[in-house]
Amino acid sequence: AAQRETAMAEIPPGEAALPAASKITIDDESDDTESDTTPAEIKAKIERDVDELFKTKTVEEMEVIEKKLRGDLETMDAEIARTIGGSWKDFMENSKDIDLITSNLQEIVDGFAVVRDTLAELPEIIRKNNEAMEALRAPQEPEEFTPEMATFAAGSRLKYLVDTPEKVWGALDEREYAGAAMRYVAARDCVAACVETSEPPHLTRDEAFKKFPALRQQPQALDSLRAQIARAARKALESPKQNRATIASALAASIVVEGMSAERALVLYLQTRRAWIRATLRRCGGDDRVDRVAGALARVLAEPARAIAAARACFLGGDVKAQSQRSGGGESPVVGGESPTPSDSPPLVYARLDEGWDETDVANVLFAGVVDPRREAEAWRRVVDSAKPARMSRARVAALCEEWLP
Repeated sequence: AAQRETAMAEIPPGEAALPAASKITIDDESDDTESDTTPAEIKAKIERDVDELFKTKTVEEMEVIEKKLRGDLETMDAEIARTIGGSWKDFMENSKDIDLITSNLQEIVDGFAVVRDTLAELPEIIRKNNEAMEALRAPQEPEEFTPEMATFAAGSRLKYLVDTPEKVWGALDEREYAGAAMRYVAARDCVAACVETSEPPHLTRDEAFKKFPALRQQPQALDSLRAQIARAARKALESPKQNRATIASALAASIVVEGMSAERALVLYLQTRRAWIRATLRRCGGDDRVDRVAGALARVLAEPARAIAAARACFLGGDVKAQSQRSGGGESPVVGGESPTPSDSPPLVYARLDEGWDETDVANVLFAGVVDPRREAEAWRRVVDSAKPARMSRARVAALCEEWLP
């Protein structure tokens, strides 16, 4: 006991006496980075040192040692915090950003690899597509037209004719008068191919009537459709609120279903506008309200310029709005002298009569559902080409408009 008191007296104040085992442990830990000791050996040594402490020290002495070790740890944490500061957190965040950048770069590299492979395969893909297109364009050997196919072809034409009224009425509801007229012409060609001029290997007229009695009523049904299209087109021309595209569609329908010339179609349009002006003036005579009369007179005075501008767009073409801006405002008519040079836009009526249908579109779109529609496509092209009226000169359009003006 006397020796222990002497040893304790030699320890500086505030420091607890550490056993030799604990001191050895601390020194060994400081040299771990420089030795070849494995983690398992270090763990076993620490456990032996701890056991030795509990064997040689009392509880009070262990508490002193614990406080000393905790103080040392806090001191080391403070020193690390002063050395690193906030850079450790920044380092961790930067490392995450670096990982993300690395991942994105890898995705970009993989994308470039896919593009490289695709470009390497592109010539072969183009070659195969060209071969496929050439095979489609090559003349196909006609299949043998069996009696069963002839019956099926006649049935497909009957279905096309039965569906035509619904298609025509839908087009009229959408104010697609030219579209309704084109469907009517196509249906009429179907009747001609199936009934009037049909011959082997297709079914003859008697054979078609025997197998499909409903074919007998189709010509009369088409005649009624023709009258409906003509009435709807003329009624559309009577309205002063129609735009130029609708006016051109109605005029094109009248040319197709009524066989009009371009001059006759223009006269028809101008006559409908004159009839509207006269009807409006008659209504003004029986109206006592000044504001209504003034509004009606304003519309009547504006109608000639509007009608002549629409006639110009339909039969001469050109950007009327741009020309009117160059001439100082208003819709530029063609009356009274030379008008500005029109632009390259075609006359609207002729554009509706020839909307760029090629033979493939006619067969696959206009005659969709008809088996082997080559006869109908050829007849439709002849009818539409013959229905296109000769274009009128600028002087003739101007003369007709001047004659129309009251």
